[in-house]
Amino acid sequence: METIPATMFRSAFARMQMLYQHWLTMGPCLWCQQRKQSPQLLCSDCQKAVPVFNQQADGANLLEYPAIANHIACKYLDTLLVLSPYQHPLDQWISALKFQRRPDYGRLLSYLLAAHLQRLFQQGVNSAELLVPVPLHWRRLKSRQYNQATLIARQVSKICNIPLSNDLLRRKTSTATQVGLGGKKRRGNLRDAFDIKDKHWLPQHVAIVDDVLTTGSTVNEIARVLKRQGVSRVSVYCVAISLND
Repeated sequence: METIPATMFRSAFARMQMLYQHWLTMGPCLWCQQRKQSPQLLCSDCQKAVPVFNQQADGANLLEYPAIANHIACKYLDTLLVLSPYQHPLDQWISALKFQRRPDYGRLLSYLLAAHLQRLFQQGVNSAELLVPVPLHWRRLKSRQYNQATLIARQVSKICNIPLSNDLLRRKTSTATQVGLGGKKRRGNLRDAFDIKDKHWLPQHVAIVDDVLTTGSTVNEIARVLKRQGVSRVSVYCVAISLND
């Protein structure tokens, strides 16, 4: 029985990737499902309809708003830059990315977040020197097959030209799901859940990248670990923030 050369497998796989990317860029709008005439993932009307925090540089840091700073755990955070409130359609897109194995939504969300960050950087907001995605424990990563925060951070890194470290942070313990937990229980659930693999050098300004922020417990705990290792400023770059809990 003849075997198929490995080069043919690689060629076929590359062809499938090209076709998938073509479908993503030239296929229907990911929101309204209507045909579009541009390589953007959303049609022009849907791009305008996405709810976005319309901020200038001097009001971009959401931690400066007491209604938000008092709502989340942020003791170790310095800056919080968020694309949108956690509402329709962002909530559906994030859910599809995390639980329905739809990484195409990761590409959409990352481009929206990157465009938002670029606008703020052009207005004078200081950019981080390094991006780190919120890590998943290896068991959850194996089950989900990808880390949604890493998918988002990878594209933000490319578009905004900020270095990315995928393996700087490690989630040591497989904590119980955070869904449905209040702030106090979340903080207890996450205590000492993270550590840093490579401790010989860290820049002064690091940004944590995540999909959605609810109580802030996860990113605040990561910020505590980063500052313990000498980081002086920790930002959060996040797609959405929930203001209802």
